[in-house]
Amino acid sequence: DCSDKRVPVVSYRDVEEFGELVKDAFLKELNERYPNRNLSPLEKERIIQSAFLHTNTEVYVPKEEKFEVIDYSINDSEQHNLVITGESGMGKSALIANWVWHHIEDDSRNIIYHFLGSHNTQCNYRQIVLRLSDEIGDIYNLQTSAIRENKKPEEILQANINAIDGMKPLIIVLD
Repeated sequence: DCSDKRVPVVSYRDVEEFGELVKDAFLKELNERYPNRNLSPLEKERIIQSAFLHTNTEVYVPKEEKFEVIDYSINDSEQHNLVITGESGMGKSALIANWVWHHIEDDSRNIIYHFLGSHNTQCNYRQIVLRLSDEIGDIYNLQTSAIRENKKPEEILQANINAIDGMKPLIIVLD
C-alpha cells in the first residue's frame, strides 16, 4: 500500500531519471539545511572544530573515572588549570573531546574548545588566540572592536577574559 504520506512515492522511466531525482532531492535538502551564504571566519572555524570534536567522539569508550577526575579538577575553586598528558596515541584527544561533548550543553558555564590537530592553522598561535578572543566576544556579546585596537593577540584575549569577570564561568579547552 503506497498511501503512507510520510514516504514520497515517485515514478521514473530509467536509471538516469532516477539518478536526477535523487540528486535534485539531495541538493534541495542540502540547500534547506545549509543555505548558500558566506560564512565568517569564526563560523568556518566553528564548523571545523565541531567536525573534529564529533570525529573524536564516535569510537570512544567512556571511562567514568577519567571524566570524574576532570570534573573534580574543573569544579575545584582553587584549581585554574588542568593539563592532561600522555604518550601519542593514548587517547587524550578522544578523552577531551568526549568530556567536552558531555558538558557542552551545561547551562552553568560556557565552554570554548579548540583542537590544534583539526587543520592547517594548528601551529599558528596568533590565529588560535584571536579565535578564542572572538569566541569569548561572541558568546558574551562583548564590543571587541575597541579591545582590538593596536594590541597583540594575547593582550586581546586577556582583555576579553577580564571583561567577562563576574559573568557566567568560562572553560577553555585546548588540545
